Amino acid sequence: MKKSVLQLSLLSGTAFILIPKIGVTSDLSSDSLTRTLSPELSLQFTNLDKAYKTARVCFLGVGDCNDNAGYGSGDDDYTLDTAAQCKNEGFILNNCNSVQVPEGVCPYNSSYITRCKCATNLVSCAAGQVGVGESCGGQYASCKCDPNLVSCASNQVGQGASCGGKYQSCACKPEYIYTSSNCTSPRSVSGSSCGGKYTDCSCPTGVSAGTYGCAEYYPSPCSYVCKKAKTDNCDIRTSVSTPYGCKEWWDDCPSKCKTAYTDNCRNRTAVTCQYACASYFGDCQSKCQSCSSDNCSNRTAVSVPSNAHCSSYFSDCSSKCSGWTCNSGYSKSGNGCIKDVNPCDNRTAVNIPSNAHCSSYYSDCPSKCSDWTCNSGYTQSGNSCVVATDPCDSVSAVSVPSNAHCTSYYSSCSSKCSAWTCDSGYTQSGNSCVSAESSPSPEDPCDSVTEVTVPANASCSAHYSTCSSKCSAWTCNSGYVQSGNSCIEEEEPEPSSPSSSPEPSPSEPPEPVDPCAGGKTCSEGCAEYSSACSTKCIRCLPT
Repeated sequence: MKKSVLQLSLLSGTAFILIPKIGVTSDLSSDSLTRTLSPELSLQFTNLDKAYKTARVCFLGVGDCNDNAGYGSGDDDYTLDTAAQCKNEGFILNNCNSVQVPEGVCPYNSSYITRCKCATNLVSCAAGQVGVGESCGGQYASCKCDPNLVSCASNQVGQGASCGGKYQSCACKPEYIYTSSNCTSPRSVSGSSCGGKYTDCSCPTGVSAGTYGCAEYYPSPCSYVCKKAKTDNCDIRTSVSTPYGCKEWWDDCPSKCKTAYTDNCRNRTAVTCQYACASYFGDCQSKCQSCSSDNCSNRTAVSVPSNAHCSSYFSDCSSKCSGWTCNSGYSKSGNGCIKDVNPCDNRTAVNIPSNAHCSSYYSDCPSKCSDWTCNSGYTQSGNSCVVATDPCDSVSAVSVPSNAHCTSYYSSCSSKCSAWTCDSGYTQSGNSCVSAESSPSPEDPCDSVTEVTVPANASCSAHYSTCSSKCSAWTCNSGYVQSGNSCIEEEEPEPSSPSSSPEPSPSEPPEPVDPCAGGKTCSEGCAEYSSACSTKCIRCLPT
């Protein structure tokens, strides 16, 4: 008898029971039985934990078999085409590349899998890099520098992505800014160059200004550079007028006269005079042309002030006064004459008010008073003397009751009492002093207040202002908090996990959480959405 074959296909969600032909005689008709599980049973295969079902197989002669069961001839073919079966159940041929790994191997043939997925150790290449070998989802097993990157010269800076000291492109450093377009005449480009640009824009060297300075400068901005030097200094020299001829020429400009003769004395001869010269040459005022008969030209008459007269004349010039004297009744003072006066004429006696007398006189005029003083019983008030007043008139003495005595007096009037105190054995009662034995004893202010009760683990924080011995308020000690009229130990908060949110306060219900909040924004589309919110993406498609 041939063995029966039982085949179950679970991965496709449909179960088949194949019962081959069974027979012992050739008279029995042979058939193949293929049964498909009911739809309800097929659906259960979507959950593999519920995929197990028990199939009942019946052998001829044993158990309750179907009436159509029989024996085959024994030469039936039971070979299973595993490749076809894997394809039928949705598997594909394993063609994963070097950076992929297979997933979901077909149970009939390991060459067939569900799909190829990217290996977990792949990396994304940064800008300036290219992947090495095959890729999966834009990732590679390793990265290397892009061979298209270039190295930059010392006068250049790299631009774009970089890798291994190379860049996508190179540009001249910022200091290379000058070209013929922004460095115009008279300046020219200079310094180091890079790509037709230079580091400097320089003025021409120019010529030396030499001894006399520069005659022409280059235009701005090179106005400090000399273009043409001067050959002499005639541009800054002025030739003087020479009516009597030139005495000196400029050393740095021989064509212009520096100093001219101021007269014609070099061509004149002076005469010798006894007294003075009467006239001089018109073109030589330093040389005498004719002489005077006296010396009056060399004499200056003195100025005779008013109230004076000339007292002498020059011997060689009788027409000019040489000295003067004050007239009678006048005396010389400096260069003038003043009238002789009495010192008292220059003094004014002070005005002495009534009830006052002169207290001093001028030293140079004893007949005139220079100061005054009020008489006895009077005091000065401005420029007058008024009757003096007693300071005690402005204060009133306090009334000292019986059985008391004065303890202080006014500073301005020592004869009037300003304060008093009861005598020994007496006590003050209003404005009187009564016997200390008959006065009632003062009431204790602490009798009118009630001290608060300070609980355990607390301390008194304030006392009554009228009774410092009784507590009026309390505060819990450190580590305790007030609870009603008691102090209980303060509980330390439990440390919260860094990854978890703090538990909401029992008195405040937690805010509801939006299941759609915090979704991903994907440029290539979403690969997986949240089960709690159909619009919230939790995984993006690879870019």
